[in-house]
Formats: sequence, C-alpha cells, structure tokens
Amino acid sequence: MRFLLVFIFILFIKRIHPLFDIFNKHKFNSNIKQLFIISIRIPDFIETIKYYELFMPFIEKVLIITQEKLIKDFKNSYKGKLILEFISDEELMPSFIKDHLKRNFYLRTKVLNSSKLDNEFIMADDDNRPIKYIPKTYFTENGKDKLYYFYTDISNWAGSKEGIPSSFDLGQYSAYKFIKKHNWPKFMFASHEPQIIRKNIYLKALNEFPDAYDISIDEWTFYGNYVMKYYPKQFIFLKFTTILWPELPTDWLMEFIPDKIYFENFYHDPYQKGRIFHDLSTKINENIDIETFEKEERYFTIFKKYNELQKINKMLSNLILLKYGVKQVININFGKDIIISGPPEIFIVNGILCEIDVNYIFTRPYFNKKLLFQYQIYNNKNEIVIESHCYYYYLFMYPGKFRFPLHGLNDDFKGKVKVKISILNQNSELDIPIIFLTK
Repeated sequence: MRFLLVFIFILFIKRIHPLFDIFNKHKFNSNIKQLFIISIRIPDFIETIKYYELFMPFIEKVLIITQEKLIKDFKNSYKGKLILEFISDEELMPSFIKDHLKRNFYLRTKVLNSSKLDNEFIMADDDNRPIKYIPKTYFTENGKDKLYYFYTDISNWAGSKEGIPSSFDLGQYSAYKFIKKHNWPKFMFASHEPQIIRKNIYLKALNEFPDAYDISIDEWTFYGNYVMKYYPKQFIFLKFTTILWPELPTDWLMEFIPDKIYFENFYHDPYQKGRIFHDLSTKINENIDIETFEKEERYFTIFKKYNELQKINKMLSNLILLKYGVKQVININFGKDIIISGPPEIFIVNGILCEIDVNYIFTRPYFNKKLLFQYQIYNNKNEIVIESHCYYYYLFMYPGKFRFPLHGLNDDFKGKVKVKISILNQNSELDIPIIFLTK
C-alpha cells in the first residue's frame, strides 16, 4: 500500500512539474528523415536544398512553409529527388504578423500540430547550408540529441555594431526577459545552422509556457533553453559550427569562434567584390570540397589575426594602466545624471584596428530604454575626419558592455575622439586625445 501511494505521488509530481521528467530513462530514436524550412525565396531554396542532397543523404523529404501563391512555383522549380510537402502561411497564420522573429516563431510552432511533420525532424532556414558530409550522429547519438549554441549568456548580447537594433537583436532582448522570468538557462541557440527538434517535447513546452507567444523570441532559443533546464540528461549541448555567423569578428561581440565548420550561414554579400569569398562560387560545383577548404582557411585566418589584434589592444590598455592607473576603457554610470569617464589618452598603433570597450552600470532604473551612443573623430583643427557612428542599445538593469572600433587613421593624425551618450533626453560628452604609437 505504501509503495502504491509513493508511486501515485511521483506520477502526480511529474504531472505538475516538468523538471521531474529528467528521470525519464527513455532514449531518443534516430529515425530522422525530414527537413523543415520556412522560405519565400525560391532560387535560394533550390540551391540550398542541393547541399542537403549532397551532404545530408539521410534526409528524404522536406516540409516547406511558404505563401500559397508560391507553392506551384516551388514545385515546378525543384527537379531533385527529395519529396516536397507544403503548408501555406495563410493556413497557419490567419492575420499577418509584422515582426519577423515573432512571425517565424508563430509559424514554426503552429505547424507542430500538423500530421505532415514527423515527431523528430531537422529545423532550418533556407540559408543554412551544410558544406561537408553530415551524418545523423551530428544531431543525435546514443539516444541523446545534440543542440548547438553560439552564446552562453543572452544578457551579454549587445547586438549589431551598425545602427538601430535588428529584429533579431530586439528578439534577444525580449527573450532575455522571458528567460529571466522563468529562471531558464541563458544560452542562445539561433546558431544559423540546422537543429534537431522533437515535436512532442516542443508542444509540451508551449503548453507549459504559452506566454512565449506574447513576446518576440526565436524558436531555437526557446526550445534549447527549455530542454536544457527540464531534460538536461537527454541532450548534449555543443558550440556552434557555422561559418559567416558573423562574416567578420568586428560585426558583433563574439563569445567564441567555432572550433570546426560544418555549415554556412549563406548570403550573397560575402561573395561580392572586395569581400571574403569574392572569387568563390555560391553554388554546388565539382570543386566544392576545395572551395570549402579555402573558405575555412580564409575565415580562420581573419579570426586569428583579430585575436592577435586583441592582444595588441590589451597591451595598449596595459600601457595606459601603467601611465595613468586606469584602463583604456570608457565607463558610463547611469544615475541621476549620466557620468561618462575614460582614460586621459587613447593609444593606437598605426594599421591596427583598435577597439574600445564601453562598460555601463546603473544607480537608477533605466530598464529597457534605448541608448544612443555616438563617437566622432576630430583632427587638431576640430574638423570631423570620420563620420559619426551611432549605436543603439536596449539596456537592462544589470552591468553590461559593448565595443566600438577606431580605424581609418594614420600615424600623422593629431586629434581626439568625442564620445556622446544620450538617453531619456539626458546627454553627456567626453573628449579624449588620440596618441599614435609605432609598431
């Protein structure tokens, strides 16, 4: 009788709290054969799907969400061997959702109720290209699924270094609030590579946390952090393996670079004149393996040089520390007034990209407020020699940092950098002389 009562109690606890599901000894099966993609770009989809046919031969069918008017053109354009199935946007989404991230989350989660979608599948975008042979074991092995992250703490995400935050950036800020509210891990799983999904687990997560529909959050980070908290013993979490995420290490603050490359975050810009892959093909060809090797060589060379530059920047900061007792860092204190401080001088080595860290702290509430950060380079005649760069960041009630580059100057330059901060109609400025050192 006592055993029966204990058993009933355990069943009850498992029903009301998903955390107890971690004691489930069930192993995942590896019967993966379906790819699930959202796309309205037929040429890009057709080219990308060729990479799956070549490098992920276990994929047998593809479920595509697209606009009703495009389905016929998708079918007529594809000449490959995979089975294509379709669900229209209109069928899943009665009214149009303007926000890109929120719309994708809605479409991908609503399709989970469709019988056309297998319980286990690979979820991807039409620009996620495998560029090497990928076995099933990349996604699931020995009864455990593998998920790939590119950030371990979403609260550190500062966004793009160019202008107003993108829909993706805003989604991460929104996701952080959701994750913090539910005390989830803070990893970022939008690694721009395909990921394995278990439909039954995703539906369970949505049932338990329906407030995800109220915000802008990406479908990868929602699923990844949910299973990391509630099913940690059934998943393996690994660093991402995507090239061109980002194209350059100065695009946004990276936490780490991939150790290996298996996928490409494809877009056309890096293949334009003067860019990293300007002389390489954007399509499958007989030299694909050679070109993939060349891509890796160039990509890792750039990041290796960047890491070397960071060492030089650290050395410059140490020189400032020795001379003035402060680091080559700009500090902002958001209190009753905005107080901005920095070193008496900034050291730069000619020909070396110098990046300045900006740290901020709060002594009054500024939660989720937009910060305008500007810097301008003036010569000794007080003329602007580099156009003003503006960065917008949505701030939270925790210390944070971002980074801005100083470049385009030569060693005969005499001048200063002017840093401007604006938030809630408050403004603050700081002028810092720039001093060049020889290599």
